[in-house]
Amino acid sequence: MGANFHTAYTDGTTIFAASSMEAPLSDLDRAISYGKNVIIHCDGVLGYSSGSGQLTWSGVLRFLFIRSDGQLVQNTVAAGGVALSDNQIAYADLAETNDATVTVYASSLTTAAASTTKAYNRLILGYRNAASDRFYPVALREPMDVPATVGDMLKSIYDANGDGKVDAAATADSATVNTFPIGDGTDSDKTIRAATGAANPPAIRFHVATGKWQYTSDGTTWSDFGTGGGGGASFQTIAVSGQDEIVADVEGDTLTVVAGSNVTITTNEASKTVTIAASGTLGASVNLWQFML
Repeated sequence: MGANFHTAYTDGTTIFAASSMEAPLSDLDRAISYGKNVIIHCDGVLGYSSGSGQLTWSGVLRFLFIRSDGQLVQNTVAAGGVALSDNQIAYADLAETNDATVTVYASSLTTAAASTTKAYNRLILGYRNAASDRFYPVALREPMDVPATVGDMLKSIYDANGDGKVDAAATADSATVNTFPIGDGTDSDKTIRAATGAANPPAIRFHVATGKWQYTSDGTTWSDFGTGGGGGASFQTIAVSGQDEIVADVEGDTLTVVAGSNVTITTNEASKTVTIAASGTLGASVNLWQFML
């Protein structure tokens, strides 16, 4: 028989006096008392990040429990947090002194070995799963808000500081001019796409590599927005009497100039010029005197 929560008898002991019986029964009673009707509440908001494994409480964490003399006492933990690795528990060792300040620790679990959870006063708050990194509460529970509304079950995620406002909105309202931030703060492109159902929908983005806002109409080819100046006048159609009109298909379309017979066309990118010149001869010379004789 094990002796986890009592003092074991010695072989051959048949004494039923109080001094012999009291020790094992008191140990067992103490363990049961500490685990009976434990209440945990927080003056702030509970939070957990699966990415970092950080369990947090924004206000004082309070434990109410029954100590060995039958009195209800309170222990507290200052606002803060603890980082959990895979297969670790968050726990606190309760103290007999009322209003004692205790600490939340992290500890790994090993099966088929001496248990780190056996101590009679060790209160297990929860466990971080190794496969999914999710936090599974044991003695810790999320509070029920009043009035309860649809979606408030995960309130601690979108309103971590408990001010009643979605955190992203609170951040925007704190700015001199209200803004709508996109992205997660990492150094990567920030893109807003139109929900057209197309495989490559139209979109706008902030391109980190160039530091410019860009747009795409086909979801593939990106073009920079202008620098803010007004657009100058421009021609979309080139018309020649008796000929087909040349109309730009898209913004930035290219007009190609072709040299005809006895014409050369040269361009200079530096001076932004196009030179059109005649080439070859004007034809055979003619003796005008022969027509006058």
